[in-house]
Formats: sequence, structure tokens, C-alpha cells
Amino acid sequence: FGNATGIDGAQIFGSQLALLYDTRNDLLTPSRGTYVNVSAELASNVARSVPNRWGHVVLDARHLIPHDSNRKVFVARFLFESVAGSKVPFYERPTVGGENTLRAFGLQRFIDDQAILVNFEERMTVFTKRAFDHDLDVEVAPSLDIGKESDKLFERLSRFQVNPGVGFRVMARPNVVGRVDLAYGKDGSNAFVGLDYPF
Repeated sequence: FGNATGIDGAQIFGSQLALLYDTRNDLLTPSRGTYVNVSAELASNVARSVPNRWGHVVLDARHLIPHDSNRKVFVARFLFESVAGSKVPFYERPTVGGENTLRAFGLQRFIDDQAILVNFEERMTVFTKRAFDHDLDVEVAPSLDIGKESDKLFERLSRFQVNPGVGFRVMARPNVVGRVDLAYGKDGSNAFVGLDYPF
């Protein structure tokens, strides 16, 4: 990949405008509410003398719906990201793949000028146990991740990646979420272990 733009480094200067709407009931362990982040950025690589400016837009929307006496939470997420311009370094372009996007693939498995992603989860509390003066909630979370990268995003709709999976979480509210996520895709199965919700 010696010819990839940005492989020799960059000095990036950018200006961003972002609009944020957030009604979630908790920052780290939300169970209801809506989150929307819309941003637009104009950036350039000041280390190059040739035309090197690009625009970067992101729409990240999430909605949480509690049900079954608040023991289950349905979560939906929509993400759209796009860059347009010349000489965009590869690390400034949208990517999908990894523990927070397409969980059947490794981190940044797909990269291109545009990305679209939809995630669904049903977070179900299986049981609650008292330990160390804290209530520990154990959750099972069936999931479905659907997304793609492309330079022509709305062509070839059949190329969307579809990743079913399941997550297991242990929560010590309000601050700690430990999780294991398993998912399956065209490359086979994959697993991620970490802290915090994926979205």
C-alpha cells in the first residue's frame, strides 16, 4: 500500500460544526432516550502544497426503547459518514468493522469514501445478583449489524454486510459494563471483549 494517500504522514487542520441532541437517561448505561449527533468538518493537510482539502459529514442517531417492565431495552442505531475532496488520507476516510460497528469483522475492516450502518440490539436482563454491596445485572443481547462502505453508496445494495450475533454483559450500575460480543459474517465468526456498550 505504498501509494496510499497519507502513508507518508500528514499535518491536518480542520474546523467542525456539530449539533447534538441527547435525551438519554444516563451517559454510560442508558436505558431510554434518543441521541443524535450531526457534524460537518472542513479539513486539509497543511503538509502538502497540492490541492488537499476535503469535507467530512457524520450523522449518528440512536434510540432506546424500554419495555417488559424495563427488563428489556430495544436499541436501534443509524450511522452515515462521508468524505468528499482530494488527497484524503486513508485514516481520515470512513471505516466499518470492529466492536462498535460491524462486529463480525476486525477493526476498520472496510474503508472507503462513504459508510452506512444500522445496528439493532435487544438488551435483556436475565437476572440480578447482589455482590460487594452492588446489584450486578447480567444481560443477553441478540444483535444484528448491517452496513457497507463504498464510493458509490447507493449502488449495489446487495453488497451490504449482514452480521447476526449475541452479546453477554455484566453491569454494575451506573458506571461499569463488561461485555463479550459474538457475531458472524462472510469472513466467519468474531468475538470482542471490552467495557462499555457498543453504542
